[in-house]
Amino acid sequence: MNRTNPEPMSPLISGLRSGNPCKQRAASEALRYCCAEPGTGLGDPEIILFTEALESQDEKIRSAANQWIDSFKETTTSLSLEAFVKS
Repeated sequence: MNRTNPEPMSPLISGLRSGNPCKQRAASEALRYCCAEPGTGLGDPEIILFTEALESQDEKIRSAANQWIDSFKETTTSLSLEAFVKS
């Protein structure tokens, strides 16, 4: 994931976790626009995997993704999607 200004990360994560399809879609698209690796456009595989895990209908997948985010107690600005993909 490309480095981005950390300010929007917390609201984007909140949107993805909201359960509201409109907020989830907006947050997912915003994350792709602001954080995609150069050359991947809107198809950055790390971001796609991350957002699909948080939006999953499978409770185990969604729960694991949320637990991973919760493990960053200090702030969601330090999230590394590369680490998420590897875990």
